[in-house]
Amino acid sequence: MTTATENIKTSFNDNQNIYSKVTQKIIADLEKGELSWRQKDSQAIHFIRPLRSNGVPFTGINRLILAGSASANGFQSPYWMTLRQATDLNASIPVDQQSTTVVFADKVVTEGQGEDGEPLKQESTQLKEYSVYNADQIEGLQDFHYKKPELINKKNRLKTLEKFIAGTKAEINTGSVASYDASSDKIEMTPSSSFANQEAYYGAVLNELIHWTQHESRLNRDFKKERNGNHILAKEALVAELGYCFLTAELGIEPTADVHSAFVKSWLQILKHDSKFIFIAASQAQKAVDYLISLQPLNEPKPRSVAAEPKPSGKANPAF
Repeated sequence: MTTATENIKTSFNDNQNIYSKVTQKIIADLEKGELSWRQKDSQAIHFIRPLRSNGVPFTGINRLILAGSASANGFQSPYWMTLRQATDLNASIPVDQQSTTVVFADKVVTEGQGEDGEPLKQESTQLKEYSVYNADQIEGLQDFHYKKPELINKKNRLKTLEKFIAGTKAEINTGSVASYDASSDKIEMTPSSSFANQEAYYGAVLNELIHWTQHESRLNRDFKKERNGNHILAKEALVAELGYCFLTAELGIEPTADVHSAFVKSWLQILKHDSKFIFIAASQAQKAVDYLISLQPLNEPKPRSVAAEPKPSGKANPAF
């Protein structure tokens, strides 16, 4: 059998080219009216967090990239790995399989001399690309790699949501509109009876909790500080949209709340003007999710179960 050859790109590609490639794909999806990170099938399997071969989750922008690839190709497995990792597991990848390109950030130190002749070191961040394959494209892996993820049952889902929201200790009051007010640091929610069901209500609360993390006493996320402060609300809305989808993946539920679709036109304008912003938004969304998880008594929500999934080992490569 002919198998794929290793295709890990470790050369120092121009950062802007990488930003542009990723952003152009997301722009194309938005222009078609699609939120690639929300694409799903009947089992909503694309909302599970994508995992490396050792069980460590991908984060940030790579979650968007892999969710889009899984949706476009119908992949069922949450596992992704390089050719070398597959080979180390005694598995093989048919040559006709197309890889998905993900990115990570590497620190680069440049040495030189100052005007006075003193040695200088300048540290910068360089993006790198490498190729991964979904387990569905790989032959010879263990059975758990191919196990389709499942949503936790409805009863346990509601309990998980209740406990998670309570664990944040955010002040949530009943009002006339679902919103977060940074000046009072309070979340306002319409009565749960105004939602289609209890899960939809909790989903809207999760969305507001992402906004809640922006407070200066928490993550201090303020797009007004940017040199280009245009589209402030739309930028925060994109962080909240991504954070909400990331968080529902962690909790094993579908992202049902749709409170950001009105911003799609603004998102297109932002991304066409600044190809880096989707990376920034995904990074900020990941920080928001990590912060909310850190507030939980057990420090981790129960993710959707995957049978016989190995315990994560080692540290993930730095990624957005």
